[in-house]
Amino acid sequence: MNGVLLIGEPDSLMDALRAKLSGLPVAVHELGDHAPAGAPVGRPDGDRQGSAVAVLDAWDMSIAPIDRIIFGPVAIEHDLPRTADDIERLALAHETALLSFLMQLQAAGRLLARHRGGQIWVITPDQSARYLVPISTSPIDTMARRAAVKSFAREIRRMDVLVNCLEVQLEFDQVPADQWRTPRNRTNVYASRFRKSPATSVAGFLCGLLAQADLPMSGLVVPVGIGLTEQSI
Repeated sequence: MNGVLLIGEPDSLMDALRAKLSGLPVAVHELGDHAPAGAPVGRPDGDRQGSAVAVLDAWDMSIAPIDRIIFGPVAIEHDLPRTADDIERLALAHETALLSFLMQLQAAGRLLARHRGGQIWVITPDQSARYLVPISTSPIDTMARRAAVKSFAREIRRMDVLVNCLEVQLEFDQVPADQWRTPRNRTNVYASRFRKSPATSVAGFLCGLLAQADLPMSGLVVPVGIGLTEQSI
């Protein structure tokens, strides 16, 4: 593993990844905040969603060699439309955000394919806990990113680029303990009670996958969590 590029919004998992990867060259490109329904918010320095593509296209491997790229999770505040206008805004916002993500994913693939390959990981939040507590996720966004990963992985595997999705359960700091206690007890029907995994543990697991030079997987959605997950490999 030569180096890692983290692309995403600042959060506990991205911070934990930076700490776990501290012995390696790590570059970070932060994306801006998101408005309701995942619409990117404009900033004085331009659209940072779009600038991620520019950063990838202009990346100089002779100065900062990388062979691992991680796209962090995206926070979405609200995606429950109540009027016809809300539905239209929701559709447009998701279309904008997802097209931007697809361009970023393609740019990441191009960069690694031109330089002996590597790994791309897209982190998305598991949706199970969303029906128990209010967290900033969207099934539309998550399912679309999953589909993009699976489709893109088939196209670029022959160029030695592996693309996978890490589906992460609720992070430990997203919901206060007192708000989580009651809905957590409703999951007793599961053989193993749902427990929130520390961001450091999730980061350590992903770092183990990043470190494997002959990773035997591409186009997969890898679930990370305990007791209550939407799927398993």
